[in-house]
Amino acid sequence: VKRSRRTAVTDSSVDAKLDPLIKQAHQTADEKVKVASSTYDLVDKHIQRLDAILRKAEDEVRERIDQASLEQLQAPVQESGGGSTRRKEALQKLRAAAASASANASVLAMPAGAPRGRNPDLDLPIDPNEPTYCVCNRVSFGQMIACDHLECKIEWFHFECVGLNPETHNTKAKWYCSECASLRKKTK
Repeated sequence: VKRSRRTAVTDSSVDAKLDPLIKQAHQTADEKVKVASSTYDLVDKHIQRLDAILRKAEDEVRERIDQASLEQLQAPVQESGGGSTRRKEALQKLRAAAASASANASVLAMPAGAPRGRNPDLDLPIDPNEPTYCVCNRVSFGQMIACDHLECKIEWFHFECVGLNPETHNTKAKWYCSECASLRKKTK
């Protein structure tokens, strides 16, 4: 009988000591939930703000691409050399690609120095069906020049990639890419 009283006394004293600790633990847990909830709300608010900024930037980039595509279509593309049917077909493909890009703005041209396959401004993939040109193996954008060697493997080059300035380069003169120029030197 003594043991049961002692156990009963011990249990009630332990309960008396634990009750304030349990209440304090519940209060601390509630505070943690409030902090976590307010942190979540704050992060969500900033994410929504960043999403809005990103959408605006994407729209601006698409608008600039549309404008550049329209300018490229309106500017006369000068063919150097003999005007082979292969070059004419390539020119038609370039114009069709520019028209497609301006129509749906889903094909994004990449800036110089960017790796193939992703647009660093938007971090969006490039259309895998878009033909690539130049030594950089990127899509058509800006002003380009054709190599006058009829058997050139690449054929079209971005002015900036081959170190030419479109404003000062004589488009009437024949131009050969470095690979074709070295081939011509070997055959002479």
